[in-house]
Amino acid sequence: MSKDIVLVGGEIVFLLIALFLPFHGIVVDIFIVMNLLFAIMILRIALLRKEIMDFPTLPTLLLIFVIISIAVNISVVRLVLSMGADLNDWVIRGVSYLMAGAGYIAHLIAGSVVFIFTVVFVVIKLKRTNRMAEATARFFLDGMVAKNMSIDSELAREWIVEYEVMEKRKRVQKEVALYSAMDGVSKFVSGHIKIIIISIFVIILGGVLIEVLYRGEEIISAIKIYLPLSIGSGIVFLLPVFLVLAAVGFIFKK
Repeated sequence: MSKDIVLVGGEIVFLLIALFLPFHGIVVDIFIVMNLLFAIMILRIALLRKEIMDFPTLPTLLLIFVIISIAVNISVVRLVLSMGADLNDWVIRGVSYLMAGAGYIAHLIAGSVVFIFTVVFVVIKLKRTNRMAEATARFFLDGMVAKNMSIDSELAREWIVEYEVMEKRKRVQKEVALYSAMDGVSKFVSGHIKIIIISIFVIILGGVLIEVLYRGEEIISAIKIYLPLSIGSGIVFLLPVFLVLAAVGFIFKK
Protein backbone atom coordinates (compact mmCIF):
# COMPACT_ATOMS: atom_id res chain seq x y z
CA MET A 1 0.00 0.00 0.00
CA SER A 2 2.81 2.43 0.88
CA LYS A 3 4.52 1.71 -2.46
CA ASP A 4 1.27 2.47 -4.28
CA ILE A 5 0.97 5.79 -2.45
CA VAL A 6 4.56 6.69 -3.33
CA LEU A 7 4.01 5.81 -7.00
CA VAL A 8 0.78 7.78 -7.28
CA GLY A 9 2.37 10.69 -5.40
CA GLY A 10 5.29 10.69 -7.83
CA GLU A 11 2.93 10.76 -10.81
CA ILE A 12 0.99 13.68 -9.29
CA VAL A 13 4.28 15.60 -8.96
CA PHE A 14 5.00 14.80 -12.62
CA LEU A 15 1.54 16.10 -13.53
CA LEU A 16 2.17 19.36 -11.66
CA ILE A 17 5.51 19.76 -13.43
CA ALA A 18 3.79 19.25 -16.79
CA LEU A 19 1.23 21.91 -15.84
CA PHE A 20 3.80 24.63 -15.25
CA LEU A 21 6.93 23.73 -17.23
CA PRO A 22 7.11 23.48 -21.05
CA PHE A 23 9.04 20.53 -22.50
CA HIS A 24 11.08 20.27 -25.69
CA GLY A 25 9.62 18.23 -28.53
CA ILE A 26 12.10 15.38 -28.06
CA VAL A 27 11.20 15.13 -24.37
CA VAL A 28 7.49 15.06 -25.24
CA ASP A 29 8.21 12.30 -27.79
CA ILE A 30 9.89 10.27 -25.05
CA PHE A 31 6.86 10.78 -22.76
CA ILE A 32 4.49 9.69 -25.54
CA VAL A 33 6.46 6.51 -26.24
CA MET A 34 6.75 5.73 -22.51
CA ASN A 35 2.98 6.19 -22.09
CA LEU A 36 2.33 3.80 -24.99
CA LEU A 37 4.79 1.23 -23.64
CA PHE A 38 3.16 1.46 -20.21
CA ALA A 39 -0.24 0.70 -21.77
CA ILE A 40 1.27 -2.23 -23.70
CA MET A 41 2.78 -3.55 -20.46
CA ILE A 42 -0.63 -3.46 -18.75
CA LEU A 43 -2.22 -5.28 -21.69
CA ARG A 44 0.51 -7.93 -21.75
CA ILE A 45 0.20 -8.63 -18.01
CA ALA A 46 -3.59 -8.85 -18.32
CA LEU A 47 -3.30 -11.37 -21.15
CA LEU A 48 -0.94 -13.57 -19.12
CA ARG A 49 -3.10 -13.65 -15.96
CA LYS A 50 -5.73 -16.36 -15.50
CA GLU A 51 -8.09 -14.18 -13.43
CA ILE A 52 -8.33 -10.69 -12.04
CA MET A 53 -7.18 -11.83 -8.58
CA ASP A 54 -3.82 -12.67 -10.17
CA PHE A 55 -3.47 -8.97 -11.10
CA PRO A 56 -4.24 -7.11 -7.83
CA THR A 57 -2.17 -4.05 -8.81
CA LEU A 58 -4.33 -3.33 -11.88
CA PRO A 59 -6.36 -0.47 -10.27
CA THR A 60 -3.17 1.25 -9.11
CA LEU A 61 -1.54 0.85 -12.53
CA LEU A 62 -4.64 2.25 -14.23
CA LEU A 63 -4.64 5.27 -11.94
CA ILE A 64 -0.95 5.87 -12.64
CA PHE A 65 -1.63 5.49 -16.38
CA VAL A 66 -4.40 8.11 -16.27
CA ILE A 67 -2.19 10.59 -14.41
CA ILE A 68 0.72 10.07 -16.82
CA SER A 69 -1.61 10.39 -19.82
CA ILE A 70 -3.08 13.65 -18.55
CA ALA A 71 0.43 15.05 -18.05
CA VAL A 72 1.40 13.99 -21.58
CA ASN A 73 -1.80 15.52 -22.96
CA ILE A 74 -1.04 18.85 -21.29
CA SER A 75 2.52 18.84 -22.63
CA VAL A 76 1.37 18.02 -26.17
CA VAL A 77 -1.35 20.69 -26.21
CA ARG A 78 1.06 23.35 -24.92
CA LEU A 79 3.73 22.35 -27.46
CA VAL A 80 1.34 22.27 -30.43
CA LEU A 81 -0.23 25.63 -29.62
CA SER A 82 3.11 27.32 -28.97
CA MET A 83 4.96 25.89 -32.01
CA GLY A 84 2.22 25.56 -34.62
CA ALA A 85 3.66 24.89 -38.07
CA ASP A 86 7.17 24.78 -36.56
CA LEU A 87 6.29 21.88 -34.26
CA ASN A 88 9.41 19.84 -33.47
CA ASP A 89 7.57 16.79 -32.12
CA TRP A 90 8.34 13.93 -34.49
CA VAL A 91 5.75 11.50 -33.14
CA ILE A 92 2.85 13.95 -33.51
CA ARG A 93 4.17 15.05 -36.91
CA GLY A 94 4.50 11.48 -38.13
CA VAL A 95 1.04 10.37 -36.97
CA SER A 96 -0.50 13.58 -38.35
CA TYR A 97 1.05 12.97 -41.77
CA LEU A 98 0.01 9.32 -41.68
CA MET A 99 -3.63 10.20 -40.87
CA ALA A 100 -4.17 13.48 -42.77
CA GLY A 101 -1.42 13.60 -45.39
CA ALA A 102 0.30 16.84 -46.35
CA GLY A 103 -2.71 19.07 -45.70
CA TYR A 104 -4.69 18.61 -48.91
CA ILE A 105 -8.46 18.90 -48.49
CA ALA A 106 -9.16 15.31 -49.54
CA HIS A 107 -6.56 14.01 -47.08
CA LEU A 108 -7.96 16.19 -44.30
CA ILE A 109 -11.50 14.94 -44.89
CA ALA A 110 -10.40 11.30 -45.02
CA GLY A 111 -8.27 11.68 -41.90
CA SER A 112 -11.08 13.45 -40.05
CA VAL A 113 -13.57 10.70 -40.91
CA VAL A 114 -11.18 7.96 -39.75
CA PHE A 115 -10.44 9.88 -36.58
CA ILE A 116 -14.15 10.38 -35.79
CA PHE A 117 -14.77 6.64 -36.22
CA THR A 118 -11.79 5.97 -33.92
CA VAL A 119 -13.21 8.26 -31.23
CA VAL A 120 -16.66 6.64 -31.49
CA PHE A 121 -15.13 3.16 -31.28
CA VAL A 122 -13.08 4.01 -28.18
CA VAL A 123 -16.07 5.66 -26.49
CA ILE A 124 -18.24 2.58 -27.16
CA LYS A 125 -15.46 0.34 -25.81
CA LEU A 126 -15.22 2.56 -22.73
CA LYS A 127 -18.96 2.36 -22.03
CA ARG A 128 -18.90 -1.43 -22.32
CA THR A 129 -15.94 -1.65 -19.95
CA ASN A 130 -17.59 0.69 -17.43
CA ARG A 131 -20.82 -1.33 -17.49
CA MET A 132 -18.84 -4.55 -17.07
CA ALA A 133 -16.87 -3.17 -14.12
CA GLU A 134 -19.99 -1.77 -12.44
CA ALA A 135 -22.02 -4.94 -12.94
CA THR A 136 -19.21 -7.19 -11.72
CA ALA A 137 -18.58 -5.07 -8.64
CA ARG A 138 -22.30 -5.06 -7.81
CA PHE A 139 -22.46 -8.83 -8.33
CA PHE A 140 -19.61 -9.47 -5.90
CA LEU A 141 -20.97 -7.03 -3.34
CA ASP A 142 -24.40 -8.66 -3.48
CA GLY A 143 -22.90 -12.13 -3.28
CA MET A 144 -20.58 -11.36 -0.36
CA VAL A 145 -23.16 -12.35 2.25
CA ALA A 146 -23.97 -15.60 0.43
CA LYS A 147 -20.28 -16.50 0.17
CA ASN A 148 -19.76 -15.90 3.88
CA MET A 149 -22.82 -18.04 4.70
CA SER A 150 -21.43 -20.77 2.48
CA ILE A 151 -18.13 -20.63 4.35
CA ASP A 152 -19.96 -20.85 7.69
CA SER A 153 -21.93 -23.83 6.40
CA GLU A 154 -18.75 -25.65 5.33
CA LEU A 155 -17.22 -24.96 8.75
CA ALA A 156 -20.33 -26.24 10.55
CA ARG A 157 -20.19 -29.48 8.57
CA GLU A 158 -16.47 -29.72 9.34
CA TRP A 159 -15.54 -29.74 5.67
CA ILE A 160 -12.95 -27.07 6.36
CA VAL A 161 -10.91 -26.01 9.39
CA GLU A 162 -10.62 -22.61 11.04
CA TYR A 163 -7.47 -21.70 9.14
CA GLU A 164 -9.18 -22.34 5.79
CA VAL A 165 -12.14 -20.23 6.92
CA MET A 166 -9.85 -17.27 7.54
CA GLU A 167 -8.17 -17.73 4.15
CA LYS A 168 -11.49 -17.92 2.31
CA ARG A 169 -12.87 -14.84 4.08
CA LYS A 170 -9.73 -12.90 3.23
CA ARG A 171 -10.08 -13.89 -0.43
CA VAL A 172 -13.72 -12.78 -0.49
CA GLN A 173 -12.77 -9.41 1.03
CA LYS A 174 -9.92 -8.99 -1.44
CA GLU A 175 -12.23 -9.78 -4.36
CA VAL A 176 -14.80 -7.22 -3.23
CA ALA A 177 -12.13 -4.59 -2.63
CA LEU A 178 -10.49 -5.23 -6.01
CA TYR A 179 -13.71 -5.11 -8.02
CA SER A 180 -14.86 -1.99 -6.17
CA ALA A 181 -11.51 -0.35 -6.93
CA MET A 182 -11.83 -1.31 -10.60
CA ASP A 183 -15.30 0.24 -10.70
CA GLY A 184 -13.91 3.48 -9.31
CA VAL A 185 -10.83 3.59 -11.55
CA SER A 186 -12.94 2.95 -14.66
CA LYS A 187 -14.69 6.26 -13.95
CA PHE A 188 -11.26 7.96 -13.93
CA VAL A 189 -10.58 6.47 -17.37
CA SER A 190 -13.97 7.74 -18.53
CA GLY A 191 -13.06 11.23 -17.34
CA HIS A 192 -9.73 10.95 -19.14
CA ILE A 193 -11.54 10.30 -22.44
CA LYS A 194 -13.45 13.55 -21.93
CA ILE A 195 -10.17 15.38 -21.28
CA ILE A 196 -8.78 13.98 -24.55
CA ILE A 197 -11.80 15.21 -26.53
CA ILE A 198 -11.55 18.64 -24.90
CA SER A 199 -7.81 18.73 -25.70
CA ILE A 200 -8.51 18.05 -29.37
CA PHE A 201 -10.99 20.94 -29.58
CA VAL A 202 -8.54 23.19 -27.71
CA ILE A 203 -5.84 22.42 -30.28
CA ILE A 204 -8.14 23.13 -33.23
CA LEU A 205 -9.91 26.24 -31.93
CA GLY A 206 -6.97 27.65 -29.97
CA GLY A 207 -4.55 27.03 -32.82
CA VAL A 208 -6.79 28.68 -35.41
CA LEU A 209 -7.35 31.70 -33.17
CA ILE A 210 -3.61 32.06 -32.50
CA GLU A 211 -2.74 31.82 -36.19
CA VAL A 212 -5.47 34.25 -37.32
CA LEU A 213 -5.33 36.85 -34.54
CA TYR A 214 -1.67 36.73 -33.52
CA ARG A 215 0.27 35.53 -36.57
CA GLY A 216 -1.98 37.01 -39.26
CA GLU A 217 -2.68 33.76 -41.15
CA GLU A 218 -5.86 33.06 -43.09
CA ILE A 219 -8.44 30.77 -41.53
CA ILE A 220 -8.01 28.09 -44.21
CA SER A 221 -4.25 28.07 -43.75
CA ALA A 222 -4.66 27.85 -39.98
CA ILE A 223 -7.06 24.91 -40.33
CA LYS A 224 -4.62 23.12 -42.64
CA ILE A 225 -1.96 23.49 -39.94
CA TYR A 226 -3.91 22.56 -36.83
CA LEU A 227 -6.48 20.03 -38.06
CA PRO A 228 -3.82 17.42 -38.95
CA LEU A 229 -1.99 18.16 -35.68
CA SER A 230 -5.20 17.71 -33.70
CA ILE A 231 -5.90 14.41 -35.48
CA GLY A 232 -2.37 13.18 -34.83
CA SER A 233 -2.53 14.27 -31.19
CA GLY A 234 -5.91 12.58 -30.76
CA ILE A 235 -4.63 9.27 -32.13
CA VAL A 236 -1.57 9.48 -29.86
CA PHE A 237 -3.89 10.13 -26.90
CA LEU A 238 -6.48 7.46 -27.76
CA LEU A 239 -4.27 4.50 -28.72
CA PRO A 240 -2.89 3.88 -25.19
CA VAL A 241 -6.39 4.30 -23.72
CA PHE A 242 -7.74 1.69 -26.13
CA LEU A 243 -4.99 -0.75 -25.14
CA VAL A 244 -5.78 -0.23 -21.45
CA LEU A 245 -9.51 -0.72 -22.05
CA ALA A 246 -8.71 -3.92 -23.95
CA ALA A 247 -6.64 -5.10 -20.97
CA VAL A 248 -9.52 -4.43 -18.57
CA GLY A 249 -11.96 -6.19 -20.89
CA PHE A 250 -9.73 -9.27 -21.18
CA ILE A 251 -9.16 -9.55 -17.44
CA PHE A 252 -12.87 -9.22 -16.66
CA LYS A 253 -13.84 -11.93 -19.13
CA LYS A 254 -11.49 -14.49 -17.55
